[in-house]
Amino acid sequence: MVLVEDSKAQAAYTAAILQDAGMETLVVADPARVQEALSEFGTDLILMDMNLPGCAGDEVARVIRLTDAFMSIPIVFLSIEKDFDRQLMAMGRGGDEFLTKPILPAQLVSVVASRIERYRQLRTLMLHDSLTGLLNHSRLQQQIDLERAKASRHGLPVALAMIDIDHFKRVNDTYGHPVGDRVLKNLARFMLQRLRRTSDVVGRYGGEEFAVLFANTDTAGAFGVIDGLRRDFAAVLHESDKGSFSVTLCAGIAQSSTRRTGRELVQSADRALYRAKANGRNRVECDVLESSDQDDATDASRQTPEPERT
Repeated sequence: MVLVEDSKAQAAYTAAILQDAGMETLVVADPARVQEALSEFGTDLILMDMNLPGCAGDEVARVIRLTDAFMSIPIVFLSIEKDFDRQLMAMGRGGDEFLTKPILPAQLVSVVASRIERYRQLRTLMLHDSLTGLLNHSRLQQQIDLERAKASRHGLPVALAMIDIDHFKRVNDTYGHPVGDRVLKNLARFMLQRLRRTSDVVGRYGGEEFAVLFANTDTAGAFGVIDGLRRDFAAVLHESDKGSFSVTLCAGIAQSSTRRTGRELVQSADRALYRAKANGRNRVECDVLESSDQDDATDASRQTPEPERT
């Protein structure tokens, strides 16, 4: 969770209570750094003082709520403010609960824990595809925007792979939609088993199309992982009443640059995906970056040995 508190003594006291309860806590003293902290740290709850240097906590909450990715994160105010009208105003600007200081440690932990648990349950319903359990389209797009912006700030590469099951309509027509759904779920599990859970983002983009966002990874590194996944998944046998069968994948990969938005990164990976389909499917193609971004960009039709990921 993120604790927004400018008093060092109060921040240390509150953070100690929460950490003793098993909650990882990041303290932010400067309200101007809250958005950056949320992007870098990720959180299930924001605990914020009302009286902050240069602005009020409810003003910070209002700004946070303007960002789609942070719109549903619970914001709990913890303040000495006892004016009920002022508290209501703060709640109207984005707060979910208002706690007044001083507060018993057990009460603080109870409120924060219950809010976090409720948020996690709601987030699971809102952000994940009901069939595969992967991130859904809207949340995936948000993550692409966040990771691309983070990579740009730190000068790190980020690669996006768009993956499509070859001739999936034929699978549904031949074996039935329940079998097709099992193929989609099998691919989702397959990817989760082979990707880095802490840094790679995988989601269902729509239909039989999936996306994988590789943090701190260039085109060559992403190519090695996705091409290996393509080969291994082609060897998997799927069962049906009409016998077992296999399916293949094609994928397109693009690397972010400082001049690309998240949407442009998706469009670039999509171009490479369509090229993979046009070139016979069951293959991985890479979109070539501008020469100023990557002098040694991977050619779209190049099939190289698996490189190590960075």
